[in-house]
Amino acid sequence: MWHTASVTTPVLGIAAGEGVTKAADYWRYGAQVLGQTTVHTLSGAAHLDIVTAKREHVARWVLDWMARFPSARN
Repeated sequence: MWHTASVTTPVLGIAAGEGVTKAADYWRYGAQVLGQTTVHTLSGAAHLDIVTAKREHVARWVLDWMARFPSARN
């Protein structure tokens, strides 16, 4: 059971352009958790594997997204 109805949860969705999960799935989920939703699609990819990726799009998307949420320790 998800208990996020009263807590906003930021969502980063990264879909593979030729994959099973689509950008619309992430938008729907973001609406359910009431969070700020960011979605990217990696064109031409069937799945995402950031360990063997030859392009750095996904890593840049993740880092940019994380930078928007400063650490509470700072």
